[in-house]
Amino acid sequence: MIRNLFRRKKTLPVPPVSLTDGARARQFLQQQTSFDIDEFLASQTADELFNCPLGWTADCLSVNQVAELVEGRRIEPVARRHAALCDECRQALRAYESLKNTHWANDLMIVASHRIRIPEEGPRYLVLTNRGQSGTLEQILPESVTVEGAILASGCVIRPSARRYDGFETVELHFKQFELNAPSDVKEICDWVSVEAKTRGGKLRKREFVRVFRESYG
Repeated sequence: MIRNLFRRKKTLPVPPVSLTDGARARQFLQQQTSFDIDEFLASQTADELFNCPLGWTADCLSVNQVAELVEGRRIEPVARRHAALCDECRQALRAYESLKNTHWANDLMIVASHRIRIPEEGPRYLVLTNRGQSGTLEQILPESVTVEGAILASGCVIRPSARRYDGFETVELHFKQFELNAPSDVKEICDWVSVEAKTRGGKLRKREFVRVFRESYG
């Protein structure tokens, strides 16, 4: 058997941390160091964290300042001048701008996510329906569509769906490559699938738990 050296390695699931584990870790820190973890955690309120500098220097922007600058609100001239010269602050601003322009797809749904077929022959596609603002799906740039997780797909062509699914905006994402992200002897998996794409107005992301199976003929 030839190994696929380009296949992404699967990460092992991380076991959940119990309350007992947390208590043991806290006790260890108290016994082995002079650090008062209880005092530290008590001081970390949301206001404190959102107003702490994100970068290496005390002049770096906080989360609140980054939001204010990107949203076009006024901030201190000193902070604005620092952001113009600091690589880390500019990176934080770009990250916030990207998130601001990302449609998180709460109104989008992968149709029949409980039973996605991957046929040996025939059309291979996902159906997306939009229950929110009309016109979101028609703005997707086909060449930017990526699918990862339970399904690996590429080479997207977008076609209008023959069904409207309760009258909502619906499209079919057809792919040249469309495969189950599992060994060849595995016929069915239940896992997450992530669909990402650029639109003419920003970005779109949808992550949904699905059931995918290979469909054979004959």
